Amino acid sequence: MHFHLTAVLALLLSLPAYADTVIFSDDFEDGAASLRSQWERKLDNGGEVIIGEANERGKVVCISRNDRNGLTFITHRLPPVTGSVRIEAEIQAEQVMTGSRDFKGGQFHAVVIIGGKEVAWPKADFDGSFGWTPLTFDIFDLEPSKVVVLRIGLQQGKGKVCVNDVKVTKTE
Repeated sequence: MHFHLTAVLALLLSLPAYADTVIFSDDFEDGAASLRSQWERKLDNGGEVIIGEANERGKVVCISRNDRNGLTFITHRLPPVTGSVRIEAEIQAEQVMTGSRDFKGGQFHAVVIIGGKEVAWPKADFDGSFGWTPLTFDIFDLEPSKVVVLRIGLQQGKGKVCVNDVKVTKTE
């Protein structure tokens, strides 16, 4: 019996570990190069995306708008994954206001797309002003046919959103 338990334990330890594996991260320390290589900018009717300094945090990305008419985002398409993921980032908001009752102006969410149609929007969206705060949300039951696009910015809202230390971790 002892031999069998040892063999099973050795087999389990030899299997690749998928849970808690980081599949994407960006701390923006490469500045504009990071924005060009890993992110796409979406700027409707104005708004801006800039690299800024944030004291001990190093470089961060800040997204701002002066009006509520349009979208200002950075987006990143995640690699195909099966199972569940946790998406987290440090966010700072300055006077983020929304222009709609349907959603908050500050956007930290993902869009899940199947067959070209948006089918889910897991999120940790926000309004108002707050200092650096970790925000997190999970996406469950992913499969390679589901496309996941991460969005950070402002939608029909105005103000300023700064982001740092974006990380996507496979959780199961």
